[in-house]
Amino acid sequence: GEVSEQEIMDIVKEHPVVVFSCDVCNLNMYCWAAITILETEVYGVKPHKVDLTEPMKATLQRMTKQTTAPFVYIKGKFVGGYDDGPEPWMGVVKIRNTEERDLALMLTDAYDNDTEYRVKGMHHHLKPSKIWRAPRRPDYYPKNTLPLQYCAALNLTW
Repeated sequence: GEVSEQEIMDIVKEHPVVVFSCDVCNLNMYCWAAITILETEVYGVKPHKVDLTEPMKATLQRMTKQTTAPFVYIKGKFVGGYDDGPEPWMGVVKIRNTEERDLALMLTDAYDNDTEYRVKGMHHHLKPSKIWRAPRRPDYYPKNTLPLQYCAALNLTW
C-alpha cells in the first residue's frame, strides 16, 4: 500500500493538531515529547495521533523534506518535528522557545480561538499553593517597645 499525499492532507484537514508519530519513538522519545508539549502548552489541545506506517512515512518525507518523525501539523500547516525541520524555525520546541512565533497562539488559532483554550501556566498539580507554615507562638513576635504616644502619632497598631 502506497499512501497518497491526498490521504495525508485529508487527515490533516480533519483535525486542528495532528502528530504523525511512530512506535519506534518509544525508544528515543521525540514523538512522545512533542505530543506532551502540544498537550501542555494550551488547555484542551488534544493532538490527533497517527501511527506511522512505512509507506506513510515515505510519503510524508517526500511532502515535507523532513526525514525523521514526528511530523507535526498545526491548522493544516506543517511545523516540523520535535526540535528540527527542513526550515530553521521549525520544530515544536523551537517555536515554543522563540519570540517571533508563539506556539500557544498557533494552537489557540487552530482551535478557532475558542475561549475554552486558555494559555496554560504551570500544571495545576505542580503549582505551589499557599506555603503551609507552622503557626508561630505569640512570643516569637518582638514586643512593641515604642511609647504609646508615638504609636498614635505614627499610626501604628499592634
